[in-house]
Amino acid sequence: MLAEGATGAFFDTDLLIANPNTAAAPITLTFLKGDGTNVVVTRTVAAQSHMTIHVDQLQGLEETSTATTVRSDNGLPLAVERTMFWNEARYGGHTDAAVPGPSKSWVFGEGAQGFFDTYLLIANATDDTAGLTLTFLREGESPFIATRSVGPKSRLTIHANEYPELRNRSFGIAVDSTSPVNAERATYFATTASRLWSGGQASAGVAQPSRNWFLAEGATGTFFDTFILLGNPGAVAANVDVQFLLDTGESVAVTRVVPAFGRVTIPVDMEPDPRVQSASLSTVVTSDVPIVAERSMYWPTGEASPWGEAHHAVGLTGTSTRWALAEGRVGGAFDYVTYILLANPSTTEAQVTMTYLRENGTPIVRTLSVPATSRVTVPVGDVVPQLRNELFGTKIEVTNGVGIAVERAMYWTSNGIFLAGGTGATATRLP
Repeated sequence: MLAEGATGAFFDTDLLIANPNTAAAPITLTFLKGDGTNVVVTRTVAAQSHMTIHVDQLQGLEETSTATTVRSDNGLPLAVERTMFWNEARYGGHTDAAVPGPSKSWVFGEGAQGFFDTYLLIANATDDTAGLTLTFLREGESPFIATRSVGPKSRLTIHANEYPELRNRSFGIAVDSTSPVNAERATYFATTASRLWSGGQASAGVAQPSRNWFLAEGATGTFFDTFILLGNPGAVAANVDVQFLLDTGESVAVTRVVPAFGRVTIPVDMEPDPRVQSASLSTVVTSDVPIVAERSMYWPTGEASPWGEAHHAVGLTGTSTRWALAEGRVGGAFDYVTYILLANPSTTEAQVTMTYLRENGTPIVRTLSVPATSRVTVPVGDVVPQLRNELFGTKIEVTNGVGIAVERAMYWTSNGIFLAGGTGATATRLP
């Protein structure tokens, strides 16, 4: 399920669905609109293929806010993502991967109000009104608690600016609900006077905090700024070990204490070790109590400086040998570039098979290795030039049993500015 989605004059929303299986997958999509009405659509995703659904082109969804459930009618595992682009120039955008289902609790590591605008999106697919308790884990302060409700089969948007206690503050969020709901968080910022928002990023919450987190993407230096966000929804302070895995095979370790009901931000390029101040890196987070870990990346775009756009990902709670990504684009009118990030925290090299799932045509297979305690970046357009001007999904399989973490980063050109827009997403674990 995906709690965020909007169409109309400003937003364009695409649903991306990858079927890594050898059988076709019939699907049912239910769109929950803000007014409590629903739109139901059926499709079939061919075996080992990728499908793009332009939500704006579906009858009844041309101009609305919406949450979406995607059901695999024959139970086959699928990867599902949602990408939102901003106006016809697509000067920005954000994406997120679907979560398996609703929950009565959600936790977020990221959130800020002031320079940023943060929105919490709650989707309720049940027949009952859901009562919400929102605990904002303010950085450097005591938590702030608010209550709301969301009606049956509808979606609620909460702007953090509604609460003076959140203005000019950074925070994580814990959501507790009386009925199972889905929750996402979208954050925007403006560095260009002529635009409502210059950039933004979004992610779903996690249903449960964890002691272990893996983030495959990260970059520092003169262009990218990377931040690790640690949120602690519990009543006991968290002692956290953070390990940065460099593409050289080296690793750098730092520690933090995250207060009870608090949040801590790590600006990676401000760490004293020079090896992480200009690097491509992945992050492994280990805590003595359950927390949530997320990563945000920012970069300049033309006149929008120091930041013009961003992307974000919530960490993975474990590694795996089988993953899938629903979205990928190369070339086209916006000159898309897609990178797949593979992080190997193990002391054994991982042998990886990448199967690119096309909208039309035979899947394309490539192999590579990911060295021990390292991360590898796959520039898809260079590695698979046959995908030029195509949309695709990807199945990632490790053939020697070594667990890895996987993310995808995608960028494009708008108004003549390279990397004007960008999105990131964690992969979906396959059984």
